[in-house]
Amino acid sequence: MPRALPVLAVLALLPAVHAAPVPKSAEAYFPTKVGARWVYDGGDGKEEVKTVTKTEATADGVMVTVAGEGPGGRAGDTSTVRVARDGVFVHAERGETFDPPACLLKLPAGAGDAWDFLGGKEKLRMTVAGVEAVEVPAGKYTAVRVDMTGTAGGTTVKATGWYAPGVGLVKATQGGKTVTVLKSFTPGRD
Repeated sequence: MPRALPVLAVLALLPAVHAAPVPKSAEAYFPTKVGARWVYDGGDGKEEVKTVTKTEATADGVMVTVAGEGPGGRAGDTSTVRVARDGVFVHAERGETFDPPACLLKLPAGAGDAWDFLGGKEKLRMTVAGVEAVEVPAGKYTAVRVDMTGTAGGTTVKATGWYAPGVGLVKATQGGKTVTVLKSFTPGRD
């Protein structure tokens, strides 16, 4: 079975300091409050759990630290994501720093918008396909669909991620097969 892109796992979601206000368009697609928690079915029946553990306001937005929990949640794995007016950017994931940071979702998102995601071993072309209704175990969402093509770890990939306002990643497919679905989401606290 194909391995899901590491960045898709990060996105599923995501501080202990209260952060400065985040522009509504960016906050809508990546939670910026400590305690936000995603539980995913990783496509192989194993749960993946991610929790926002820290946030820090910066001049360029809010840096959000997300940690994996439990055996299926890749315990000890952390990611750092910047939520900004112009998008959601991965700065670090699973011990690898991305320089420059990799754009996960460009904002505002419009059908046909495209950009390159160059993070670590991933070289992807991201394209917004539009907005679609998506139903997953966690509920029904209206989500931005982002199609991804390129290579990851030397393997050619074709993947899609759906990002819902207030939640982040709710579903991901790779090679036409569902690899990640959101089982539950708990918002962070003020």
